[in-house]
Amino acid sequence: MKSCKTKMHLTLAWVASLSLLVPQLSYASGLRPESKIQLAPSAVAPVIDVALGEQGILQGRVSDTAGAVRGAVEVDIRRGTESLVVVTTDGNGRFVVQGMEAGVYQIATDGGGGIVRVWAPGTAPPAAARGVDLRTDAGVIRGQGKHTDDHWHRVILLSSIVLTTGIIGGVIGYNIRKAS
Repeated sequence: MKSCKTKMHLTLAWVASLSLLVPQLSYASGLRPESKIQLAPSAVAPVIDVALGEQGILQGRVSDTAGAVRGAVEVDIRRGTESLVVVTTDGNGRFVVQGMEAGVYQIATDGGGGIVRVWAPGTAPPAAARGVDLRTDAGVIRGQGKHTDDHWHRVILLSSIVLTTGIIGGVIGYNIRKAS
């Protein structure tokens, strides 16, 4: 009888411990919702040099992997974690942003993106592109889309707290009853 109670206590302790670890492990594994984009499907994304036009005009085109243009696609231009501007492509898949400054930017759509080093007019290296050519794969989601369901981590955390509290409360109640 005593070994059965010991096994029950050990099982309850393991369940309580695991319920506390689940949220932390899910965050550590990167399953949490992100702000909007994770650009590189590989470990290191290549940086592409792009020359700005006069008055800081950055232009580009969005197409799919087969080369077909993608119109009405949101293009998000970011510096670090800050979204600077979001523009929508026209029917020919083209976008234009005015007033850009030289620097490194992340440019992303719903199906892909990249990192560009933008050069001020007249300062770009000879090999720099005159615009951004984004190739996307709309059928593959790599975390670039907007996350509308970001409450799941709260549900897991709350259920872990409730489960742990119930188990600890049960063990305390059992020990109090046993002691009296």
